[in-house]
Amino acid sequence: MERRDFLKTATVSTMAALFGCAPRLPEPGWQVSGNQADDIRLRVLEYAILAPNSHNVQPWLVETTSANTMKLYVDKSRLLPASDPLARQIHISQGTFLELLDIAAREFGYRTNISYFPEGEYASAVVEERPVAALELQLDPSTVKDSLFSQIPKRHTNKRPYDVKRPVSAAELAKVYSLAGTDRILWRAITSEPQRTAVAEICREARPLRLQVPREIVRRPTGSGSATTKCDSGATGSGLPRMGWRVRRNGSLRRSS
Repeated sequence: MERRDFLKTATVSTMAALFGCAPRLPEPGWQVSGNQADDIRLRVLEYAILAPNSHNVQPWLVETTSANTMKLYVDKSRLLPASDPLARQIHISQGTFLELLDIAAREFGYRTNISYFPEGEYASAVVEERPVAALELQLDPSTVKDSLFSQIPKRHTNKRPYDVKRPVSAAELAKVYSLAGTDRILWRAITSEPQRTAVAEICREARPLRLQVPREIVRRPTGSGSATTKCDSGATGSGLPRMGWRVRRNGSLRRSS
């Protein structure tokens, strides 16, 4: 399965639930220094950890297996059994992580070889102790850089009210279509009033169902005594911890701070 196929398969209908508060950092989410600055794995992880993820729980566990290889696991302590009982959104978050990691690797002249579920897939009813992906970073000067790299630290969610009296112009829609490209990405704009009304009605019907689950339960990861942080206007541009994910080396586990 192709990288973007893997990402796209999980993301089509859950964008609203996935893209929450977003960092607006002018630099990577975590800066390596000293001898670590030469570790390409850590360099690309600087950017991968800025990936959008379900309820901002950052459900990533990375195992460094050799000088240029890693394995990505779901951090089971950050599952969301109330709002995501099948861990669907959690796995979408693995896809966004892999996408940004690949974009960053290209920027540094590396090709990312990704094998999905290298030790076998598991049923959707339970998340097992098996990797979601195995990654190999291979130096390749011919690798084409991705223009989205510069946008990684700028990504954010616009939660301001939209002015429905100012329709998006045909030229603006054409620009979005051109940026989407032809990489098997299905993108459609809903512009007619009947279509907009139908979508709005679906959202109105869904909202009461969503609110039946208390907010503090929906957003509380498994094994956590408190809900995840909310957006604020602090120095980092969001309420996200810089290093909420974990790295496992040589069989040990290190919680980032």
